[in-house]
Amino acid sequence: MVPLNEYHMRKAGREFSKGAHNAQDKAQNGQMLNAAGEAISGTANAAVELGKSAVERVSAVVNPDHR
Repeated sequence: MVPLNEYHMRKAGREFSKGAHNAQDKAQNGQMLNAAGEAISGTANAAVELGKSAVERVSAVVNPDHR
């Protein structure tokens, strides 16, 4: 398993939390479809950040001199 970059881990957490918060706001206003979209968006954005971290770590292993 590839260790993940701490910056991207924190950013992924913020993206997930932001999506959950936005979804809660939409749901409280009765906008259920929009709430679902916000939850999905937050999860997808978090996954993107985790993917970026994994790519950076693999790149560092494959080409340690590249910065």
